[in-house]
Amino acid sequence: MDLGILRYTDEVWPSDNTDPFDQLTQQNGFTYAYTPQIMMAWVTDSPHWLNRRSTSLSYRMLSSMQGSLGSAPTSPTGHQTKTRWQND
Repeated sequence: MDLGILRYTDEVWPSDNTDPFDQLTQQNGFTYAYTPQIMMAWVTDSPHWLNRRSTSLSYRMLSSMQGSLGSAPTSPTGHQTKTRWQND
């Protein structure tokens, strides 16, 4: 994260990695220096596009609620995908 951006915005995205398991580690480290109020955390599709890890919607939501919650059911190409959230 570019620390200079905090001069211009109220919220930041600590990492491009939105895997919920990885997010918990990132969020823990982030909150040693900053408050959770400035941290954005996104809920994305399962399985995760980067590592193919499958997680339930409840786990993805709870891990993202550690910061300001966002939702983005899209593929890595930016196109909307059919969400599987109803099946969790």
